[in-house]
Amino acid sequence: MAYEPKTKPTEVSVEKFIEEIQQPQKKEDAYTLLALFAEVTGEEAKMWGPSIIGFGKYHYRYASGHEGDAPLAAFSPRKTALTFYFMLPDGKREELLAKLGKHKTGKGCVYVNKLSDIDTAVLKEMIREDIAHATQLYGGEAADKALPASASIAKRLGFEKFQKRAVLGKERAVADDFAELDSYDTDVDAGKYDLIFSYVLTLEELKARVWDTINHDRLNPEGYLYIAYPKIGNKSYDTSVHRDAIFPSLGVDDGKGTVGDSTLKFARLVKLDDTFTLVGMKNAVKSKDHKTKNLY
Repeated sequence: MAYEPKTKPTEVSVEKFIEEIQQPQKKEDAYTLLALFAEVTGEEAKMWGPSIIGFGKYHYRYASGHEGDAPLAAFSPRKTALTFYFMLPDGKREELLAKLGKHKTGKGCVYVNKLSDIDTAVLKEMIREDIAHATQLYGGEAADKALPASASIAKRLGFEKFQKRAVLGKERAVADDFAELDSYDTDVDAGKYDLIFSYVLTLEELKARVWDTINHDRLNPEGYLYIAYPKIGNKSYDTSVHRDAIFPSLGVDDGKGTVGDSTLKFARLVKLDDTFTLVGMKNAVKSKDHKTKNLY
C-alpha cells in the first residue's frame, strides 16, 4: 500500500479553531502569529490536520519513496506551548535559536510558552530560512516563495495564475510592477474577476473598494481582492492607514474572518515595499450558484 501522509490541509476555518482556544493569552498570541506568518510568507492560512496552522505548501519525496505535501511554514497553539515547525539547516538553526529567547526544542519543533518570551524579529528570520531551506531541498512551489524583495509585485504575488485580473490606481505605485503582464483591466466594469488589485491612500478608500466589491459581486468564486495601502511612516505619501483600524472599520467577524456576513474573507497581510502594505481577501464561495451577499 502506498504511503499516505497523515497531516493534510482541511476546510476547517482557522479563525474558528483559534476562537475555540480556552486560554486567553494563547488565543491572543495565535492571532498575532496568524498575521505575522501571513506577512512573512504572503500565503493564506489553512488548517493542516486538527491543530496545525500552515501557510503555503511544497511537495516532498524521500529516498524511501514516501512523498506528500507539507506547509511551507506552520505553527500550532497547543495547550502546553506554542509550537513552531521548522526545517532549518545545521548551523543556521543553532545560530537563530541562540537569539530567539526562552524556548525548548524537539525533533523539528520549537516550543515557546508565550510570544512575549521571544524576539519576533528572529522568529520572522527563522520562517524565511525555513522557506529557503525547503526551496533548496525540494524546489517546486517552495521556490516561488524565495523570490527576492526586488522582484515585481506581479511576480511575488503570482498574478500570472489569475486569468481575469484588474489593476486599479496603478499610477500610485512607486515602481512599474506590472510591465510583465500581457493584459489586465484598469477598471472593474467588465463582469467578474479572479483578481482585483487596488492601490488606495486612505482608510475610507479602502472601505469603499471592499464594499464596492461585495455589493457589485465583482469576484468569481475563490477570487481575490488585494488592496495596497500606505503604511505608517512611509516617505512617499502624506497619508497612511493603521493596520489595526482595518478590521474594525469593515466589521470583520472575529470568529470567521469575514467582512460582516459576506463571503469576503481575510486571507493575507504582506509587506510590498517601503511604501505599501497589502491586505488580501478571498471570496470564500466555491460554487458558482452562491453569490457574495449585498450588505450595504
